[in-house]
This record gives sequence, structure tokens and C-alpha cells, in this order.
Amino acid sequence: MKTAIARFSALCWSVAVIGLSSSCTSLQLPDQALVYQEVFYLTVRKESESDKPSKEYTGERGPPSYGVAMVALDPDEAFTPNAQPQQNRILHQEEQLHSDDVQQVVKESKPQFLDQVQNYSNDSNQDKEVLLYLHGYKRDFSDSLTNAAKLRHELAFSGPVIAFSWPSNNTFSGYPSDVENIDWSEPYLRQLILALAESLPGAKIHIIAHSLGNRALIGSLIQLEHEPKIRKNWPLGEIVFVAPDLDKEHFVEETSKRLKWIPSRMTLYVSARDFPLMTAGQVFQYPRLGDSRKGPPIIEGIETVDVSDAIKITSGHGYYEESSIAIEDLYHLIGKGESASERPHLRKVDSQDGVYWRLQPISEESN
Repeated sequence: MKTAIARFSALCWSVAVIGLSSSCTSLQLPDQALVYQEVFYLTVRKESESDKPSKEYTGERGPPSYGVAMVALDPDEAFTPNAQPQQNRILHQEEQLHSDDVQQVVKESKPQFLDQVQNYSNDSNQDKEVLLYLHGYKRDFSDSLTNAAKLRHELAFSGPVIAFSWPSNNTFSGYPSDVENIDWSEPYLRQLILALAESLPGAKIHIIAHSLGNRALIGSLIQLEHEPKIRKNWPLGEIVFVAPDLDKEHFVEETSKRLKWIPSRMTLYVSARDFPLMTAGQVFQYPRLGDSRKGPPIIEGIETVDVSDAIKITSGHGYYEESSIAIEDLYHLIGKGESASERPHLRKVDSQDGVYWRLQPISEESN
């Protein structure tokens, strides 16, 4: 017991050192300097009694709640030249309402939510596309919305962006309960994917999952094999596993085999500079899938990208939101639908276990 407590204490210390804190900030900019981006959400958090939109839901479990939110972003914090404000079609805002990132939260019924997503026009003439985002450990409701809005802005994604906000406690000591809560949340994620597939025939639903969020995503993907309607009309586009916090050996040897039936391209981002995953490996006594210190996992049917060369240690776990080169690679993957062999900053590596890709640093990299 003392050993387990020591390992967990090490995890808390490690994530504290590298600054895995809440991304909700107070905005001090003039109204006209802000960019407002709306995102949809499904949360299984308990509703709070707070009047602040950013505190609308707690870190405890609750019934499914749907809605749309407006998030204020500082455009000067955009990491890549591809970043571009996207047109809002549900909420309209021209001035700052609150000092926090989250400006408005409008709750909706499930039918209203699905109807708005269904009728949310893309700016292009291409097929309808949806982006579904799953956050990781130590993220509150505000963080999940803000990160989803940043992805919409950074990836210049014109279709609807949906945040699946599961009940993370947003505390360093809450890691064990976060593990339990993400597993508890998995059926709700699967139900969301099924509902979107039914209401958006012919659309492509791209999914980005980070850290612990991958546990619910992978569990959902395995269960979808038993859904005949899904098998017949596959709705998913790009499936992206970013810094997955789950057992590496078990995934490579067992779980990945249960994903071979999936027709979508699956991309796995890993790093040898990810301190939270290093420490999580110590807590569980087994390396995590997103930790590439002993070599990137080579898995049939999945394109592995090792970002170790291109990121700084301070963005070691949240590189999908803090590293310009990693975000740009996501832009080419999600926005342009390019494979690893087509994306500009990847170098092919032929290892003894197979092929993987390394993200290359650029001289302008400032993070």
C-alpha cells in the first residue's frame, strides 16, 4: 500500500512540475481583439449551481446534458498560419460577456442538439464533416470547451465541433477517480457516435481523443463492431489517438487486433518526452501506449507518429494544443485528409519492427 501511495504521489508531483493546470484564463483584451467560436457539447457531469458559464458543470457524474457554448479566444495565441475564425451559426456574440474563456452555455434537448448539428452547414462544397473531441485527465468543463474551440480555430474546421466532456475532477489527486470516470463514461460516448451516425447519413465524423479520453474511444470502437447499421454505413473519418494513457503492451498485443475491422485511418501520436505518461507508467507498473521511450509502438493498420524531436519538454503531454508543429500536422491530417506519407513535416523511419513516422522540428518553432 505504501508503495502504491508513493507512486501516486510521484504522479501528482510530476504533473504539477510541468504545469498541467486548468486552461481557463481571465481575458484582459479589448472586446474587438477577441475571436468568438461556438462549439457543441455533450457532458455527463453533474450540473452546478454556479451562475458562471465556465462553472456550469462539476467534476462529479451526472445525467447526459446537451448544448452549445461560445468561447472567447485570443487570436494572438494561435500557433499556426492555418488558424482562422470560423462562422458561428447558432450563437451570436460581438462583445465580451464574461472574463473567462467560456462566454455562454445554452442547454438543449437531445433532439434539438442533433437537429442543429445535422443542419450545421460546412463552408465548403465537400461532404459534411463533424469533429468530435475527447479531453484527458485533469480537465474541467471549461477546459473541454476551450480546447474544442481552439481546435476549431487552429484546424480551420468549418463543420460542427463537439466536445464530449466526461467528469474529470480537475485536481492532481483526482487521477484515480478520473480513470474510473472515463470508463464509466464510455457507453455515453458510444451512444453519441451512434446518434450522430443515424442523424448524419453520409457525413464523416472525425475523432480526436487525448490521454485518458482514449480509453472511452477505444472501448466504443470495439463495441461498434456489433452494430450492423454502423458496419453497413461506416460514419467515422480520421480517428486520432493522442498521448493515450493505457497499457501499451496490452494494446499492441491484444486490443489493436480488435480494431482491425475498422475501415478508417487511425493515427497514433506518441512521445518520449511525456512526463505524465512516464509517471502513470510507474503508478500502474506498465508503460503507457503514448510513451515512446522504449520505441514507438508499430501496429498493423495504425500510422504511428513520434513527436519527440519536434516538441519541447513543457508541451510533452499536451502537444496537440501547445506545439505549433504538432497542430500543423493535425491540420494536414484532419483538414486535408493527408496520410503520413503526404504530410510535409514527417520523416519515414524503417525500424526492425516496421515503419513509423517522426515529426520534424522547424527553425521557427517557438514552443
